[in-house]
Amino acid sequence: MCIFWRKCSFNVTSFISFVQTSTYEIVFAERAGSCLRLFNRLHCQVYNFASDCQQHGKRDGINPLFTDLSSMIQDNLTPCVLYVIDYYGYEVRMVTKSLVPHVTTLIKWCCRHRMSLIQDYDGKSLYITHLDGLGLFNLVTNKSTDIVSESTDFAAMIYDSNIGFFVSIIILQNN
Repeated sequence: MCIFWRKCSFNVTSFISFVQTSTYEIVFAERAGSCLRLFNRLHCQVYNFASDCQQHGKRDGINPLFTDLSSMIQDNLTPCVLYVIDYYGYEVRMVTKSLVPHVTTLIKWCCRHRMSLIQDYDGKSLYITHLDGLGLFNLVTNKSTDIVSESTDFAAMIYDSNIGFFVSIIILQNN
């Protein structure tokens, strides 16, 4: 895919998600390279933002590695924080945007496919969809719970109706 902005253009091999982090900057999650790239629209420049786009793996810190990115959002309250899903490891990882980005793994779930995420309006929780249902990660307490899964009462209605699995979620109102 080719991205155009005014007189700028660049090729993105397989971006899966993007977030506009400032007036002139867009961060792309690239699936093929398992990295985050930053596009500066003012200078028509593309930079590797987080992770080495030539390597795959799992590593936190200032030299992070990703395996297979599938979704990315920006924090509602702190714009310099991004949340990404590393699909292969079923992990939700936090990227702190700074001169030297820092990555921290928040959640590692076992055997949960097709994950996506969204944050509530108050910025206190992440809602995470997965093959088995819907989970909640409290950013204040760093604890995760299942809202909808085979073990919850609400899920019996969903699983018995052959709805399938949750692909994504949207929060329509604050309440």
